[in-house]
Amino acid sequence: MDTRGKISRRKFFSSTAILAGGIAELGVSTRTAIAAVPQEAAGYQSKDNNGQSCSSCAHFTPPSSCAVVAGTISPGGWCKLYAKK
Repeated sequence: MDTRGKISRRKFFSSTAILAGGIAELGVSTRTAIAAVPQEAAGYQSKDNNGQSCSSCAHFTPPSSCAVVAGTISPGGWCKLYAKK
């Protein structure tokens, strides 16, 4: 019986688990990198921009933080990563 080019179920599931773990790790690494954006790089300012403010942004986490910009964030502030809720 010729078994060249065939993969066992055990090998298949083992490889799939390793691949899934690698993909999950990549997702965690990406979120961590995004959360570390310095205020300067995001163009953060402590005042709103034409009615757009951190308090109405999807990334803002009350009372004073952001999911994508590092540091203390004012609800009345704004940055170029603004995304309306």
